[in-house]
Amino acid sequence: MSFFILGAMTSKLMAGHYSMQYIYGTWRIDCWITMALAYSWKSGATKAVQQ
Repeated sequence: MSFFILGAMTSKLMAGHYSMQYIYGTWRIDCWITMALAYSWKSGATKAVQQ
């Protein structure tokens, strides 16, 4: 019984891992663009504050 539950949990984790890999591969470029924009905005804001 516990082995069955463990197997179901493992298969769920594996399916989640693969779906996350797929999502990450699909949206990775958008994430990089968003991070770059946020970083440039943050550095620009800190520069404006320093001036």
